[in-house]
Amino acid sequence: MVIAAGIAGDYINMSRQKTNLQVIADAAAIAGARESMLADADEMQIVSAATSYASSNLAKIEQTAGPVGINVTVANEGTVVSVSLAREWKPYFASLYNRGNAHIGATATATLVSAGKTCVFGMQENLIAAVHLDDSAKLTANDCGVYSNSSSSWSLRVDSNAMLKAEWICTVGGYGGLQSSQIDPVPTTDCPASLNPLSDRIAPINLSCDYVATVIVADTTLQPGSYCGGLIISGTAKVQLEPGTYKIEGGPLLVQDGAELTGKDVGFFLADELALFQFFPDTTISLEAPETGPLAGLLFFENPKNSLLATPRVHIITSNNARKLLGTFYLPRSVLLVDAVSPVADQSAYTAIVALRLWLREGPHLVLNSDYASTPVPVPKGLVGRRVVLSN
Repeated sequence: MVIAAGIAGDYINMSRQKTNLQVIADAAAIAGARESMLADADEMQIVSAATSYASSNLAKIEQTAGPVGINVTVANEGTVVSVSLAREWKPYFASLYNRGNAHIGATATATLVSAGKTCVFGMQENLIAAVHLDDSAKLTANDCGVYSNSSSSWSLRVDSNAMLKAEWICTVGGYGGLQSSQIDPVPTTDCPASLNPLSDRIAPINLSCDYVATVIVADTTLQPGSYCGGLIISGTAKVQLEPGTYKIEGGPLLVQDGAELTGKDVGFFLADELALFQFFPDTTISLEAPETGPLAGLLFFENPKNSLLATPRVHIITSNNARKLLGTFYLPRSVLLVDAVSPVADQSAYTAIVALRLWLREGPHLVLNSDYASTPVPVPKGLVGRRVVLSN
């Protein structure tokens, strides 16, 4: 019994070592692939970047089990980087029966893929429906694609007479829905899990409070700054936003009743868990993201340091006059729910969504254009061109 328990312990130890090696191999391959995105990076630089990453991280884990061999290969003109890690390990109890060493290894391959234009990126990795259309909802992605990063068999869900049309559709897991629904083209399934395309965007500096618990009920012009306690626009107020960054913290951004909110060259930084936005049905919303600055191209930027809840927070658009939403919604910790009767964002040169989950409910028509050339508002670089994907 003692020997059996010891052999089980050997197995657990070996599994732990293999898991550690796999995590490092994955990250090293990604580091090499990212290095290859540099215009002047050659094969030697790519190999060096991947090897250095693996070496530095191997030094942080237990080394008593023996040295680890690192092998990095580069293929397809630097667009495919493979990393293999291997060590020979001598188990303690199992060696009583077999004096040979156990081979422990891990391999990872990272690839730069040409994804074209991405209009929707559903981030959640394990739960169902990172992208979900229900009850006659429509999503039209003009000349751009939809990517669902969930590994669930229902990574993409299109139900109840809903319709999804895009240039391309790719899901890490599978897709499903009712026969009455339409999906065009047929999604590509089992796509490699993809990195957050906006992970390199840095949150704006955390400014002190300029305004506290602001409630607007009459026509006015607002200045950029930090709105602590939230910003509520009610009644028939027509609010014009001056260009700049609007930080919402400690309360929601609400546009309700018959109010109007318009602004050009503006971006919202949602600084904490209470900074949720909601645009009610009878409101008018017309917003264009900044052309420069920390929120260039980002209409809404949710703080990625916000906690990730078991029941995610929800940002809601039910406005029936939100025709211009020019820029990118970056909501890595929340759901974006679109539930309007009239088309949403259809008059924007481009609209892109990177969210934990995109949910269209009860008949809205969300139109995501990708006419990047017709606007000076930049497109975040992670949404166009090449992207690193990982396959083991």
